[in-house]
Amino acid sequence: MNRFNLKKIIKISAVAVILIFFLAYAVNCSIYYRNRIEVFEVNGVIENFDMAENLMKIGYDDSVKGVVLRVNSPGGGVYASRELEKAVKKVKNRKPVVCIIEDYGASGAYYVASAASYIYAHENSMTLAIGVLAVWVDYSKYNEDKGITYWVWKSSEEKDFGAPWRPPTEEEKAMLQTQIDLIYNEFIETVAENRNMDIETVKKDANGMVYLGKDAALLGYIDSIGTFKDALEKTEELSKVKKYILVYPEDTSWDIFKRSLISGFDF
Repeated sequence: MNRFNLKKIIKISAVAVILIFFLAYAVNCSIYYRNRIEVFEVNGVIENFDMAENLMKIGYDDSVKGVVLRVNSPGGGVYASRELEKAVKKVKNRKPVVCIIEDYGASGAYYVASAASYIYAHENSMTLAIGVLAVWVDYSKYNEDKGITYWVWKSSEEKDFGAPWRPPTEEEKAMLQTQIDLIYNEFIETVAENRNMDIETVKKDANGMVYLGKDAALLGYIDSIGTFKDALEKTEELSKVKKYILVYPEDTSWDIFKRSLISGFDF
């Protein structure tokens, strides 16, 4: 074999090795890219249906193998919280949803968290506050003092229900209390069902008070005291994936792609 042929064989072999390396690397990257754990954040007041819609999109994305539900919320509107709780439940039926309550996850936010596969909280996270609140502000005395007069034309007696220019009637007070009681009972029943707890036990603790994470854990409303890292590890365990990309809400497609390339070096 002459020197020219030997050099040619060495070059071809080197190219083949490089191609094999990059092929293996690409396959490894694609595994990471197809296996994602998504961080879904519930921040601030829950006041619209956008969160529920966005969570459902994640839930039906087959490349997402699990969800870390990161909660920092004092609660929110009844219907928005209810829709988000339903979304968590639907997604949980397809893949694990592990919740971490950070600074606070109270009232409607705990209602949402209760539907998760597993719940973590910090020792001093503010949780529970199970209850319902409605407010009717009456400015009639203020308006009278300021000489402000309202003239109201309405199609029916209750058309100005909740109006700030008058106080509620006794019938309206009773009707509001009935609605509050219905929503409150539904809140208790949902938490009891989600947490596999006795309704009477939940009712006893559903006094509107905020409980620290460590106390809520002792009562059975939190599964473990932990951190975001613990929630991520639990999601990994329940989803049974070892190679994955962790995706945050602010990530762009380019961020996800870059992370898949970096992850690809882990053979």
